[in-house]
Amino acid sequence: LDNRTRWNSWYKMLVVLLDKREQVEKYIQNHEDDLKEDVLSFQDWKKLCTIKDFLAIVIASELEEPEALEGNRRDCNTMEKQRSRQQ
Repeated sequence: LDNRTRWNSWYKMLVVLLDKREQVEKYIQNHEDDLKEDVLSFQDWKKLCTIKDFLAIVIASELEEPEALEGNRRDCNTMEKQRSRQQ
């Protein structure tokens, strides 16, 4: 496997994880006692979103498709706005 394949796999995994965030948080809530400290905080979600955005830039630059980046930025911005409304 080359490095591009591995980064692409990480990127795809993060896209799915962030898309399923609500379900993951519900699972964490339901199994909090079993998971103990292995839970994702808001800061963890933010870091994952930042990593996904960075990988999107790397992958898009390799593919020379920068227009693919806009949707990714919107996803993380939406997450920030939703968090602000909840507080």
